[in-house]
Amino acid sequence: MSTINLKYALIICLSAFILQACSNTSPTQSGGSYITGNITFVDTNFTIGGGQYTVALFKHEWPLFSTKPVKTEVLQMVNKQLATYKISWDGDANFYVAVAWVSYNDTTNVPPVLGTYGCDTTHFCDKNKLVYFPNYSGSYNFMSWADTSMRMFHYSK
Repeated sequence: MSTINLKYALIICLSAFILQACSNTSPTQSGGSYITGNITFVDTNFTIGGGQYTVALFKHEWPLFSTKPVKTEVLQMVNKQLATYKISWDGDANFYVAVAWVSYNDTTNVPPVLGTYGCDTTHFCDKNKLVYFPNYSGSYNFMSWADTSMRMFHYSK
């Protein structure tokens, strides 16, 4: 086989390989862009009906927890003192994580925050911690009030 034919054969094979590689249109899975954890309730004065206890992602804005959360997921109750959660985010962002009571009927106000990652149930705390997305998986456990009158943050619009 001549050197010219070998070069053409090599170019054709490489071109076919590149075209095949570029034609794959299936989406790629992102890494673990979620967090999980346990919420320990420090009291058992749960509000029954009218809403739900959620884990919520809040924007990194001042004042903290003054805007509606960008995402919420309902807590999964294990018993009267313990709940679990898993919440994900697709994209590049950082958030504060909190337990919030989300009312079924009130869609205008920011939900009351009952506990936060970094401060648990401490009022007037400045140690709230940011969680960074994407591609981070981790477990964050913190404490929360069940009693909505013990809210740490609540802003009306």
